[in-house]
Amino acid sequence: MNLRPPLCHRPHVQSKSQRRPAAGWGRKAAGRPYQCYPARTGDRKIGPRRAFSDAFCLPTTPGRENRKAAIAITLMKPALIYALAAAGLLLAACHKKPVDKAAAGQPKEVPKLVAAEAANLVSDAAFALQIRDYARAEKSLARAVDLRPDFPDWWLSLGSAYKRQSKIGDARSAYKKALALYEKRYAATADVADLQQQLILLVLLGREDEARKLLERCRQKQPDQPVLKRFSEGKIVDQILSDPNIQQLKL
Repeated sequence: MNLRPPLCHRPHVQSKSQRRPAAGWGRKAAGRPYQCYPARTGDRKIGPRRAFSDAFCLPTTPGRENRKAAIAITLMKPALIYALAAAGLLLAACHKKPVDKAAAGQPKEVPKLVAAEAANLVSDAAFALQIRDYARAEKSLARAVDLRPDFPDWWLSLGSAYKRQSKIGDARSAYKKALALYEKRYAATADVADLQQQLILLVLLGREDEARKLLERCRQKQPDQPVLKRFSEGKIVDQILSDPNIQQLKL
């Protein structure tokens, strides 16, 4: 009767000729029996490929890790280049000079509470103008332009509220401030809408000849601008003069 344990339960011990010649070949040092059983990975942190090699007695050359590292670095190069480019763009954006909104004719930034209060005052003034409560509209618009004096539309509405109450001096001052802001904005943006507002304000101030000259100068500077061409051919200044609402607000 064979009392020897089954072969699958007996660890296979390598002979001296099968032992590994150097300690760098695997997990076991040279001169010690190397058993073919799964390697224990709890003793130290090893990668899955190393654990697989150790478990099934696969020789692991010392240069394999170096080759894998070189391959990984080669694969990472495009991502590294894109990351560096993105970082450069971000730094360029951070060091970009801030835009001077005042020079560009745009309203300056104010705290949110101030902007909300000014917007509420303008909304109240618009309602007051609809119900023809010009004193209320004047009060609300005057407070709004004190908070944000760089909105030409508000100055124009304030001037109209003054004119409705026969306050000619105050209306003229408000119209002039609106005109100056529209001129500054048009010089920065060349927006035709700002030019049209200038023509309206010049007519309201009784300076129709200056409005025609201004339109002609702009037409000479931008001869290919189709809107300016229509303004000139359609005689927009005369159309503004014939508007009944303009006649009521004209000084």
